[in-house]
Amino acid sequence: MFSNWHSLKEFYSARGYDGINEILKISEEDGEYFLQQLLKLQHLSDLKELFILEEEQEKLGAGFCGVLSSPLPAAEKFDIGQTEQDFFRAVLLLIRSKKAALQQIKDKMPYPLSFQGQDLHLPPVKAALEGEIELKTKGIKRLLSYLKDPSGEDVHSLVREEAFQEMLTHRHSLGYIPEPVINEEGLARMFTLGASTRPVPEIWKWLNPQNFFDTADLYLNASSYKQVLRVIEENWQQIERVILSVLAGYAPSGFQFKDSLTLAVGWGIRGWATQSTAGVNIEFFKDNYEAFLTCAIHELFHRFQAAVCPRGEGHGFQALLTYPGNLDEKHKKLYQVLTYIFLEGTAEFACKGLFGISDPDMHGVEQGLNLLEKIHRLVSEGEEKKVEEMVNKGLISNGPFYQLGEYMARRISVAGDQKLKETFLKGSPAFFRLFFNLQGSYDIPSLQDSLKMFR
Repeated sequence: MFSNWHSLKEFYSARGYDGINEILKISEEDGEYFLQQLLKLQHLSDLKELFILEEEQEKLGAGFCGVLSSPLPAAEKFDIGQTEQDFFRAVLLLIRSKKAALQQIKDKMPYPLSFQGQDLHLPPVKAALEGEIELKTKGIKRLLSYLKDPSGEDVHSLVREEAFQEMLTHRHSLGYIPEPVINEEGLARMFTLGASTRPVPEIWKWLNPQNFFDTADLYLNASSYKQVLRVIEENWQQIERVILSVLAGYAPSGFQFKDSLTLAVGWGIRGWATQSTAGVNIEFFKDNYEAFLTCAIHELFHRFQAAVCPRGEGHGFQALLTYPGNLDEKHKKLYQVLTYIFLEGTAEFACKGLFGISDPDMHGVEQGLNLLEKIHRLVSEGEEKKVEEMVNKGLISNGPFYQLGEYMARRISVAGDQKLKETFLKGSPAFFRLFFNLQGSYDIPSLQDSLKMFR
């Protein structure tokens, strides 16, 4: 019917179709890719498979957890024939669906929709900590190659790469992601569909870069991601030194840090840390190297916290969340909440200070304090089961507990860097006591009384 996107635009423009202006706004490159997939369909009604893919994605735990809603129109709108009017209708429906999907991402998620052609610029480095950080890119490189040519590659072997195993481990440990949480089988299916060249999966990837657990983005921009990996690998020695220089400001005398940073992919989560490695999901940064470095420092700081805190060494991040002495269940939960705020807040403070990023949003700080006060009241009343929802609200998507903890760390640091450094050896109760003792700090008298229970 049409040889290319330009001929489609000319054809429908000449006939004055209502909605033609929406089609004219699509770039030649984007429109051409989309058109070639449509032309591969045996019948336009085959587009109903989009709803099957959407449902499968949700069932496998690769959906959008209620953050993003379906941009697709009602299924019956694809009950269409093969006329020129039907073709125009299908094109317009899908263009509008894509526009709706991208607008939701812009409005609701810290997710870049394109590469900006940025170069890597590293800040000046002070004295760096003794140590070594291994960069692990094998898994993400295999995935990028697989998405472009899956022949001869075992997708289940690919999913068993450390990058994806650790990413899944972290995801399952969070507790606040709605069921189902994606597993190995689900991830293998997303990788398989992400590599598919059938027209309907291709259109599903074109509609939203976050489809198929963000592998749509990697598929459509594989060469750009490979270039980002080259830049990071070629400059890793300098990047590593920047990270170690940040950690040096918090490390005890004589401390050495040996760890790793693993690059992966995963919807909805920018970075993560497990008992084995720190990780960054590269689609959240693309070629924004400053944002990448900030996230890498945050996650490696969690690994640093686990190494430098006496109870964390050899036991990982989770060990820090458990009170070492005898306590009733409700105060164990309170200790866990305080420790989350301490660990996330100090990590935020450490990574943002590198680029001179301004103070945290004070609205977020106020929200965090209000949540903490509510949690403390629930704990005091023995309603710890209701606490979990509040904790999730404070943590999910870098929530207000991040802003509160960062603000606390900033205030303590002003009083003296040594004071903040000592909290890593003493734990979250010491962090909160220091903050409450500062002149002009927020005051929660009942929580200050509860702090007396912790050593």
